[in-house]
Amino acid sequence: MSKSKRDQILDTALTLFVQQGIAATATAQIAKSAGVATGTLFHHFPSKADLVEALYLGVKGQLAEAMTTEPPDCPLQHLARQYWERGLDWALAHPKALQFLQIAGMQGHEDRTLRHQAITELLPFIPALLEQGQVEGLLRPLPADLVLEQCHSQFMSAAAFFIGEPEKASQPHYRDAAFSLFWQSMAY
Repeated sequence: MSKSKRDQILDTALTLFVQQGIAATATAQIAKSAGVATGTLFHHFPSKADLVEALYLGVKGQLAEAMTTEPPDCPLQHLARQYWERGLDWALAHPKALQFLQIAGMQGHEDRTLRHQAITELLPFIPALLEQGQVEGLLRPLPADLVLEQCHSQFMSAAAFFIGEPEKASQPHYRDAAFSLFWQSMAY
């Protein structure tokens, strides 16, 4: 099955943004590399900012899909670990997508509003899990927006570490340590 022109544009943009950076990548270059006319790119994405936002939300959606599971009846920490591990596994399988998320954050294309939209629309189970943990007295009663920012940073840092050192990604000691650092930053 062939990809739609929109998907071709998004895939090409992902590759070029990771290779060159977002600011250094022209929309005309994306269109040419995707094999579409510049007008076709602007038909799907009225501006470069719209393209970056669509790609960002698409990548976050893929991550959310990989993490989402029917919540088992298990302790909160175990459920959090399942989400964490699935997220890391997705990142290891999609290093270019994770690099794009990092670049978008560093270059100012990922603003708090967009990150909030991604969390509330695509990853609503994360704030719900944090709230449940606070209600149950398992997690410290810290400001939700700060905790979400910290969770995001720790996940991105751990995923980047394992992508950079893939031989450690399969070592239980390292995986346990990464989750422990994450969990202990919030737990009593």
